[in-house]
Amino acid sequence: VTEVVVGWPLEMSGQVGPRARRVQVLIDALRARLPAEVAIHTWDERFSTVAVERVLLDADLSRRRRREVVDRQAAAYILQGWLDARRPAE
Repeated sequence: VTEVVVGWPLEMSGQVGPRARRVQVLIDALRARLPAEVAIHTWDERFSTVAVERVLLDADLSRRRRREVVDRQAAAYILQGWLDARRPAE
């Protein structure tokens, strides 16, 4: 592992709220356990679950199946957003 991406749950206003402060505790614990050369990045996750839910609804997944996969899909959505932002402009 050379880099870690963590979803950053900002408030809708863009401010750091209680959820983001709890995630900061996780980030601090990761920093304490991972080698110093492992970079930890945060990525705004405010609309990830909503976007994924919309895709899953469009795919006509049952409510039960959506509950089973939404967190994994939201994590993939967050990571893809971070990767896309790092891609050089063409």
